[in-house]
Amino acid sequence: MLGPIETHGSFELWRADVDSKGRSVIGLNPIGLAGAPPIWFVVLPELDSPRPAISLVGFATDQVAEGTVLTDPEFFSLPVPSAAQVGAIRWWHLDGIVDQVFINENWRQRRLGTAMTYAASAYQVHNGWPGPMRSDGRRTELGKYLDAGAQFPNRFAPIEEISPPMDPPKRN
Repeated sequence: MLGPIETHGSFELWRADVDSKGRSVIGLNPIGLAGAPPIWFVVLPELDSPRPAISLVGFATDQVAEGTVLTDPEFFSLPVPSAAQVGAIRWWHLDGIVDQVFINENWRQRRLGTAMTYAASAYQVHNGWPGPMRSDGRRTELGKYLDAGAQFPNRFAPIEEISPPMDPPKRN
């Protein structure tokens, strides 16, 4: 498990390592994420798609150590419902382009969009996939503000298309 991030005078957004069970562990620097809860992740690869993608789904429960990345089978052995997710990010890992970022409505305004983006960046580099994480000019109405708080706003292409919202329909 990663301990506190010692920066030795530099600013590191994240670190990635492997725990004793061989699972990826992502350590996010809390200095840049004030207000974000400690989260752990489930990785959902879509490698058989015409454009292969990776999704990380974030959870803020105490069943798993902060930063740990579980596989889907590991997740389903836990007493944590899928509905407990606080956020998710999906990206095309062969070129580092973010496709979707979702933050649960009850968890917004806590820097989780930034935390999920940093976690995906860490996972991208940790796995040796090419390219830095960036956008391609598509964002939802809510997502058009994500670049305002980003450490590297130059990685956000100018908005060319507003995508449909990612929120599930509200039940009556």
